[in-house]
Amino acid sequence: MELAKLGYKVTLSDITPKLVEVATEKAAELELTQQFDGFHNLNAIDLEGIPDENYDVSLMLGPLERPLITA
Repeated sequence: MELAKLGYKVTLSDITPKLVEVATEKAAELELTQQFDGFHNLNAIDLEGIPDENYDVSLMLGPLERPLITA
């Protein structure tokens, strides 16, 4: 939200649907929705549908892990 408040265009993604919903609501509450290009429920290791060439910077907060697959 802070980057959006500063006038930056932001695209938000999170693996947790509830957190995407909370962020969407918070942006609306702060009247910042126009600063967002989208709110996506995606895993950070697979951002399919978001073109690579559209961004100057990527900011990631939290772990980046692949799920453990066991046989």
